[in-house]
Amino acid sequence: MAGYYNEQDLQRLPEFGKESPELMHRFMEYYNECLQDNSLSRREKVLIGLGVSHVIQCPYCIDTFTRYCHDAGVTPKEMTEAVHVGAAVTAGATISHSLQMLQILDETNQESETDAASQDGSSPTATVSTEADPLTAAAPVAANG
Repeated sequence: MAGYYNEQDLQRLPEFGKESPELMHRFMEYYNECLQDNSLSRREKVLIGLGVSHVIQCPYCIDTFTRYCHDAGVTPKEMTEAVHVGAAVTAGATISHSLQMLQILDETNQESETDAASQDGSSPTATVSTEADPLTAAAPVAANG
């Protein structure tokens, strides 16, 4: 095999459609219709497509949408900004998932406070979950190492 993501492979896309020609036809109609001028211009749509292509890390899409952008008169600076917007959205999604981490830490801290209160005889301020840890429940721990 020569390698992944060869530009000439894009020309083989019709081969994929031979097994399900109706589905491929419908997909291509949908794909092409999505890129037509409407509320957004084709220029705006291909610029969005370029940013999304980078976020989903699809070399074929990056190739295709870079060419679409070039043909639509999008400047390299505008293309670069679109990629940065995609990167910023991806980073924002990563950072916003830290809220899950904070929630787990809150729960863990409440459990630790409850355990400490139980050991010193004071009344607990929260109840300890009796549910098994889903990550360790299936793996028994040996008693002697």
